[in-house]
Amino acid sequence: MPRGEMRLFVCRAGRYFGDRVSRELIGMKCIRDGGLEPYLFKQFECGENKQHGIERSVRGADVYIFQSGTRDSDLRTSVDDNFMELCRFVDGMHHASAGSITAVMPLMPYSRQDKLWERGEPFTAKLMAEMLEAAGATRFMTLELHSDQI
Repeated sequence: MPRGEMRLFVCRAGRYFGDRVSRELIGMKCIRDGGLEPYLFKQFECGENKQHGIERSVRGADVYIFQSGTRDSDLRTSVDDNFMELCRFVDGMHHASAGSITAVMPLMPYSRQDKLWERGEPFTAKLMAEMLEAAGATRFMTLELHSDQI
């Protein structure tokens, strides 16, 4: 299946990982231009966040979004903050008509919560995957899942 132009973006906590991947892809001549594309983020006094638009259209593009699956002490963001930022980013790319959207996280948050041990306990690993899918992600790439059943 033919894919669109490869476009790389990073969420705030995924910058280090995204930068490294981008440099490798440029070195291998898999992508041209500057690699990572800018995407602006603003936090309001009330604690809500907003991600601003992108500089050029992603219509039909093969979009990759890098994010960390752990908390970030420099940004003072939690695992949940980072995951929700990724979901909002994916949703924005989906509404901008990206051809495909791949969320890239070295560690999937809550992947160790892949079984239900007690009544009323959430199946959090499954919920995380469903949230990304609902936001518009077509693929999810990670280095290691805790369990094959996820």
